[in-house]
This record gives sequence, C-alpha cells and structure tokens, in this order.
Amino acid sequence: MADILVTGATGFIGRHLVARLIEAGHTPVIFERSAATRCEGPAMIADLERLAEIGLDAAHTSRRFDAVVHLAGLADVGGTGGRDAFMAANADLTGRLVDFAIGAGVPVFIHLSSILAVTGNSADRPVDDGTAPAPDSDYGVSKLAAEEHVARFAQTGRLGVSLRPPMVVGPGARGNWRRLIKLSTMGMPLPFGSLTNRRSIVGIRTMCEAILHLIEGGFDADASGCYALANTPPASVRDMVRWIGTGAGRRVRLVPLPAVFLSAALTLTGRARTAASVTGELLVDGQRFEAVFGFVPSETTRDAVIGSVGAAADDERTMPGIAETAPPESRARVLLDQIVAALMLVPAIPVMLTVGLAIRLGSPGPAVFAQVRVGRNEMPFRLYKFRTMHVGTPEAATHELGQGAVTRIGGILRRVKLDELPQLFNVLRGEMAFVGPRPCLPAQTDLVAERRRRGVFSVRPGITGKAQIAGIDMSRPRHLAEVDQQWLAERGLINDIGLMIRTVLGAGRGDRVGGA
Repeated sequence: MADILVTGATGFIGRHLVARLIEAGHTPVIFERSAATRCEGPAMIADLERLAEIGLDAAHTSRRFDAVVHLAGLADVGGTGGRDAFMAANADLTGRLVDFAIGAGVPVFIHLSSILAVTGNSADRPVDDGTAPAPDSDYGVSKLAAEEHVARFAQTGRLGVSLRPPMVVGPGARGNWRRLIKLSTMGMPLPFGSLTNRRSIVGIRTMCEAILHLIEGGFDADASGCYALANTPPASVRDMVRWIGTGAGRRVRLVPLPAVFLSAALTLTGRARTAASVTGELLVDGQRFEAVFGFVPSETTRDAVIGSVGAAADDERTMPGIAETAPPESRARVLLDQIVAALMLVPAIPVMLTVGLAIRLGSPGPAVFAQVRVGRNEMPFRLYKFRTMHVGTPEAATHELGQGAVTRIGGILRRVKLDELPQLFNVLRGEMAFVGPRPCLPAQTDLVAERRRRGVFSVRPGITGKAQIAGIDMSRPRHLAEVDQQWLAERGLINDIGLMIRTVLGAGRGDRVGGA
C-alpha cells in the first residue's frame, strides 16, 4: 500500500494513528527524537534529530513517501518556554519538513494544527473555516505560522491540508481531559451541575479516520487549505461528565454550583485558561471539511466521550503500533484540592479576619506565622499558620518547646485547630493537600531521612492525616514515618474523606508542645 512518514508517532494521537495505518495495510515511517522508540508492527524508525541537523534534505533519502503526516510539536501546556520555544518546535519544524516534502516529491502533506490557531479557549460565536484568525496564545500563534508553511507546500500543486481540531479525546488522552476523567470517576459530588455551556470536541477515532481519508482519497490540490474538524453535536460539560460516568460504569453526582463561582475558584488557583475551557463555550463547525472531502464521521460526540474512558483507568496500557512510556502522575487530585480550597476560602475569609484581629490584640506581633517546611519531592515551601506563640520563640519542632511559648489566644486556636486555616492558601498554591503527612522542618534530618527511605515525599504534606488524627507528633521520627507509609499504602478518596470528617469532629490533638 502506501509509505507514510509520520512525526509525533509516540504521542497520544500518533500512537492511535500508527495502529490505524498498519491495520489499513500502510507502512508508517516514524521520525522520533528517541532512539528507544519501540514499534509493535511493520513501522520503520528514523531519527527526528536528523530533521534538525540536515533539514531532512531530500538528497539524503532515496525513499519515496506517499504522504507526510506531521503531528510533532510543542503542546499547549504551562512552563514550555514562551513564544520562541513554540515557534521553533511548531512553525520552524513544520517549515523544514515542508522543504523536505517538496524536494522529495511527496504528493500529500497533512499537518495537525489546532482550533487555537484562530481563536482562544472559548468564543462567543461558532468558529468555522471563515473565522478570521485571532489566536490569543503563543501556542496558537505558532500553529498559525506553521499553517503558512503548509500553504507553501500546496502552492507547488500538491495537496496540503492543515486540520484544526478542538480538544481531541480518546483512550490515553492527557492534560485536561485526563484530569476530567479522573475527577468524574472519583465517586464524590462534582460542582459541574450548572455547566450548560456547549463545547466541541473530536474523538480520536474521528481524527484517525479523517487523516486516513485524506491519504487514501486521491484528492486534487485545489482542495488544499485549513479545515476545522469536530464531532457533532456540541455538548455541555455537564453532559460530558455524565457520559464519562456511563463509560466508566459509574453514576456521577453533580452539584449545581453556579458557573461564576467555579470560574472564580479556577482563576484564583492560577487556571484562568482552564476556567475558560470549563465554563465558556467553543462551538466548532467542521461541515466544510465534510462537504469538500465527502467525509462522514463514524461517531457522535457522545460516542467519542464514552469511548475515551475505555483505557483511562489503565494508564500503563500500551497502544497498538507504538509502545508508550509510563505517564506522569495525575494532577486530578491536586486540582480537586485546589478547587475545594478556593470554595472554602469564601466563607473562611471573615473568620480569618476575626481570628487575625484577636491575635493582634492578644499579643504583639503579626497574626500570620510563616515557616519553611519540606514539601513534595523534598522541595521547600513556606507554610502559613495563625501565630500561636510569642514573637521571638526559637524555630524548632513544636514538641521541643515549652508551654510558656504559647500565647493565651494561641492555646485556644490550637485546641479548636483554627490555627490551620491559612494553610488553605498552601492548598490553593498546590503545596499542600487536605490529607497527607504532617509537614516537617528541613532541620528535622532524622525524620527527613526516614520519610525519604519510605517514599513519603512522593506526595504533598497535608493539613490533616492519619498521624495527626492519631496524635502522633514528630518526637518519634521513625514511628511517624512508618504511619505515613501505612497511609500511603491505604490512601484513597473515601479513606481521606473519613480522615477529614474525623478531624472536623475533633479527633487528634494537633502539634503538642513539650509537657502538654
């Protein structure tokens, strides 16, 4: 059949596409950065680094390719280096690959762009192929620039297509979709009951079908261009969450929290773009692609959502075609804690202001006490608590201090555990969890060593936890680390909720000073 050069084959879309190409009798030739890439089929491996070194000069290969499918690029995630990094990985890389394809006489070039090349995470009107490009992110700008290179390929009289999908969902999808699946299958009520905003998505099956249709269709060069692609009909986030529950065989309980509150909570956690994705509308019209190429998707939006859950619970599953490396740790639990902390801060602020005033009137010094503690992966962070001790008290573990260090108001706060309230900001920042190991000082080297030996630092420290409920302080480092390890082995959402309820009902005595 056909020899297809594929970049980005080890990514989520690439693994599914390679499997589909092999199933259809084609031979994918895979350009990847890692020499450790493993294939489970007749695909061939080449080194993507040569693309950067020689620009994939056609003179370096005598192989004829029937099509190029360009999926590789820098994803739209945080901490990726800014516009220069996006332009280098998305636009410049596409330009070099286009140069190669022109020189090698490749008849078809298919580029995976994004709907973000023309709009933001939400839009107040439907987005189609006639929408004037107005990307609002460095990622979107780089994808729009990459499309110009594909247009240059089409000017040579061959088929060049840039596909503009919204979020692509399916088994093994990462990012926000993976987090949404995790949240939707945790078994606890979710604040999505009022989210009637409609959003378009593309199922991975539809995406692979569309690419295969372009490869096999024998279409004329005059069909070249940029095309939106989406399943129909668009669906509300509320319905998508319910369909995820259907796919997982679980009933999802939804709380009708007003969208404005959810948006505010996400924005407070530094997730303004996520807030736009969750609460805003994004209607993508892919009818022109279907009309020009005679393409009919085999699945609806509902089918795509339900089908995306199939392998989500098995993160180690290897997709046919390309073996997948182990995925990074899910951030769903961190996001859930952050949302809950943001919502709790609304009623907590008046209480905190009152407590702060009482502390200032009761003894000289600031109301809030900040101290460096050891966090996840042994990264230091600044923990916030209401001050319960006199100014000038030595920085040491609580059990090493005497009763005289505690102020009168501080003693009350410690008994009712209101001194922990400012730690909601630590949870909001992702530094702490509601439930986890008791955060320790860097100077507590014995405890740090015991926890390191037992893998305790793989999780965030918690406001409460098994050791806190049991009244175990830091005077016995090994015993505390052993309890932390036991909690790690048995941790789960239901168990952690139980610990939180016991804390609210008064279990545990908190950090005890010496002689208490």
